[in-house]
Amino acid sequence: MYKAIIVDDNAPVAEINREYLMKCGEFEVTAMFKDGFEAMEYLKNNSVDLAILDVYMPKMDGMQMLHKLRALHNPVSVIMITAANDLMVIESSLNSGIIDYIIKPFSFERFSSAIEKFKKRAGFMKENKAERLTQTKLDKLLESHIEASENEPLEKGLNKKTLETVYTWLTEHPKDRVTCENLSGQLKLSKVTIRRYMNYLIGEGKVQSTVDYETGGRPSIIYQLK
Repeated sequence: MYKAIIVDDNAPVAEINREYLMKCGEFEVTAMFKDGFEAMEYLKNNSVDLAILDVYMPKMDGMQMLHKLRALHNPVSVIMITAANDLMVIESSLNSGIIDYIIKPFSFERFSSAIEKFKKRAGFMKENKAERLTQTKLDKLLESHIEASENEPLEKGLNKKTLETVYTWLTEHPKDRVTCENLSGQLKLSKVTIRRYMNYLIGEGKVQSTVDYETGGRPSIIYQLK
């Protein structure tokens, strides 16, 4: 049985996370918090295996909590579940050794795939705790993570064929800096549709985004192949 905490100031979302975690099995949610400060206070006297962490929260946000955990060498595994889709936030999270990063809104299938990643790693560490790892054993763990990532289902509402269309256009124009409006005209898809697929590709680390404030009006988000 794994112990977990959920840190999210949005009570309905936190409850969905709890329900999904219970549905995955083998978990006990020992506490739920509305900000990182409360969670860090709890972790001073309690150990858990997994923290499900939001980014945008009061007092101490998710990124601050994540960095503090690592500075204190706390071994808790972290899955980020958040509306934050800024590339810098995603990159910083990945560099801090998180298990997975899920952008809201999300499906149970996407949630469960992240939990499976955690279980595989946790199980591997438990089985080999008393051993010095061989390269073969380590490669087996790393290969399983790569395979899991490649076979993950797309988020609800996304279509693999449409994703391939968007990504193919980007790979054919690697130096182009485009907006959703640009791509909408090129691919004959709605701006809302383009934005969803671009956000997905940002989360996958394949596309980067910047904000152009010099448009004379509302700032535009510029996308480019990473």
